[in-house]
Amino acid sequence: MKFGFILLSILFFLFTGCKKDELDLDSNTYFGIKAILNSENCNADCEETANCEGKMIKVKGFLDENNINASEHQFYLIDEKKDKYILEVKVDETVSSDVFQKLNGQGGQVFLVEGLMEGYDAPTNINCKRQFILRLDDAFMVNKE
Repeated sequence: MKFGFILLSILFFLFTGCKKDELDLDSNTYFGIKAILNSENCNADCEETANCEGKMIKVKGFLDENNINASEHQFYLIDEKKDKYILEVKVDETVSSDVFQKLNGQGGQVFLVEGLMEGYDAPTNINCKRQFILRLDDAFMVNKE
């Protein structure tokens, strides 16, 4: 009887402890890269559409100084702890010069960016993973914190 209670307690902890948070993407909150990518909103298997796709998302992250590419109209934001969570930001050509002027010399600084979230399937050696890109089409939607 005692063993069964312990087993049920462990299973309850595992299932409730692994649940991803659902974020209120309509709020005025800027979410960290890790929070967005780990949220229930962006939880989807390949060939599925995540709930975050097609929505305007507000993110906050460090500008990756090694991945600012004005000629390709893209830059990357990394999460607060500068570990494995990375989000590519694709900049519309019509606002590219204004955006990259803001980013010039600001690598490692925290930026607030609002853009349209898009998803794509990224095959790996073993399986497939749903990845995301943030589309930026307004220079006013990127600002240093």
